Amino acid sequence: LLPATPSVAAVPPTAAAAPGRLYEASDPATYPCLVYAPPGPPPPGGRPLLLVLHGAGTNTGTARDLADPAGEHAGLPPSLLATGLAPAALSENFYVVAPY
Repeated sequence: LLPATPSVAAVPPTAAAAPGRLYEASDPATYPCLVYAPPGPPPPGGRPLLLVLHGAGTNTGTARDLADPAGEHAGLPPSLLATGLAPAALSENFYVVAPY
């Protein structure tokens, strides 16, 4: 479970990193990823984390490719969240991290 306010040093606090939005986080020492935090305060006990491992063989684009509804990762949680098609059970309850 993640704390109510996760600390991610690689992501500067911006409007794009607001809860309920999908944003890209990167750190030169590791892999870039897409991160999603649901809107509203977490319930007592926190929220679960969904780690999306896409399994693609090559990474020639950017982490944003995981959210492309017409791309090879269409139908995975990042693309569903990016297009507003994610079920409420996902978009309202889970932190999502998708490394690329």
